[in-house]
Amino acid sequence: MEKNIDFVVRHYRHGAFCTSRAWHKLGMGHSMVYKRLRVAAVAAILVAAGATAVIMHHYTSTSPAVETPMDTPVEDTKTIVRIIDFDDAPLSAVIEEINHVYNVEVTDIPADAAEIRLTLHYEGDVAGLIETINETTGTELRLK
Repeated sequence: MEKNIDFVVRHYRHGAFCTSRAWHKLGMGHSMVYKRLRVAAVAAILVAAGATAVIMHHYTSTSPAVETPMDTPVEDTKTIVRIIDFDDAPLSAVIEEINHVYNVEVTDIPADAAEIRLTLHYEGDVAGLIETINETTGTELRLK
């Protein structure tokens, strides 16, 4: 037992058992706090960039398509590809939007069009859109 005490007395240094020095030697001193803050800042930037990307994707996919001015001749408006979105919209509102976006006239609209609800994301020409709506709702819409 005395050998152990003699050993400790011979090799004892003031501050040898200091916890802050031990953490510092392991690389976890005050600089670790700053590293954590940098990691948190990078994470916040990544979250903000991701949110911005989602908003921009949503905005570009739901924004109305660029319309051609009326004085510009268009040979066939039925083949123009557009993006159109509806969320639980009445069929009458859907038809109005199709007429406006694709510059066409939809006919053979059923009498209960206001009661038929439609949720839809479509990218393509108007003929395919009308076909999709007819298959989905059981209607017989036609292009004039």
